[in-house]
Amino acid sequence: MISASRRTDIPAFFFDWFLEKLELGAVQVTNPFNPRHTRTITLTHETVDAFVFWTKDPTRLLPPHPLLDSYPWIALVTLTPYSGEWEPAFPNKDLLIQQFQRLGDRIGTERVVWRYDPIILTQTMAADWHREMFERIARKLSGYTNRCIVSFVTPYRKNRAFLDRVGWIDPDPEERIALLANLRELSQRESIQLVTCAESLSPWPGACIDGELLSRVVGKELTLEKDPYQRPACLCRKSVDIGTYGTCQGGCLYCYAK
Repeated sequence: MISASRRTDIPAFFFDWFLEKLELGAVQVTNPFNPRHTRTITLTHETVDAFVFWTKDPTRLLPPHPLLDSYPWIALVTLTPYSGEWEPAFPNKDLLIQQFQRLGDRIGTERVVWRYDPIILTQTMAADWHREMFERIARKLSGYTNRCIVSFVTPYRKNRAFLDRVGWIDPDPEERIALLANLRELSQRESIQLVTCAESLSPWPGACIDGELLSRVVGKELTLEKDPYQRPACLCRKSVDIGTYGTCQGGCLYCYAK
């Protein structure tokens, strides 16, 4: 399983690079913990079960790509309600929603997954604000996806200063579950199943790299173990990430991978 990528937005900023490596049949991946160490990842039909794309802008995935389309692949598309100040490379949310809709039409609702992630609570962006924004987006995505993955922001070294600056509120467990339940109810009205990512107390756990979904997309049962390098509450299946930290041009102020 190839993840492309948790570490950077390949479809938005490095898609030509990706297609070039796919044509070559291999890519060099740098160890994020030891930059002097690289390894070659083979990209062939014999070695790749599927590609999992992570992006905030699926535009480059819209045209048919004969070589890529000969592989099974899914797209995890993040759509949040945050302003262009927070996400400077992705200011036009109406356009991004249209691109999401077009991708759902092109490859099918099961293969396009909406990520409302991360949920950041502040005094001005409280739970009621998120409910309203989530409902607006869900209505527009109804019929174009059947799955939504949500999670609350996690403070890391690279985003903690920003979260402190905007007055981030860390909700208690009861508040988290109440908001998740509200969002789940809103998504169900639009025939979208809501699951959570790495939320240990959630009654609705899910995975971004989901073994059952990928088995259906691939057309055979995949035996995929849990990824041991993710957070303990993360249920993602094991994959090889071909991205590089510190390369994304999105500039999202809350990002942990910049």
